[in-house]
Amino acid sequence: MWIPKTISTTFDKLTASVVSSDTISGETVTPYGIAYVPQKGEKAVSLQIGNSNYMIGVCKTPPFELSEGEIGLYSSGGASIILKNDGKVLINGREFTESEGE
Repeated sequence: MWIPKTISTTFDKLTASVVSSDTISGETVTPYGIAYVPQKGEKAVSLQIGNSNYMIGVCKTPPFELSEGEIGLYSSGGASIILKNDGKVLINGREFTESEGE
C-alpha cells in the first residue's frame, strides 16, 4: 500500500495524506467483513474525494512478525489471529492445524 509520509499528494481530484485520527473525521473504509475504529492520536491515511473524507488505514507496525503472504489480525488489547503460510492458524499464540478441526 502506498502511504505518503509527510505531505499531501494530489492525483487528479483525489488527495491522500497522513493525519492524526483526532484531527480529521471521515468514514472508515475497510475490506468486506472487517471493521475497526482507530485509537485517538494514531496516524491514519485519509483520502479526500470531493468534500468527503475516507479513512483508508492506520500507520502502525503489527505486534508480530509476518512472512510474505501471511495475514494477521490484532486488537489493541492483545488478541490476535495469524494465518501462516504452512496452513497453521495462531489464535492468541496458540497453534491450530487442520487435523485438530476433524
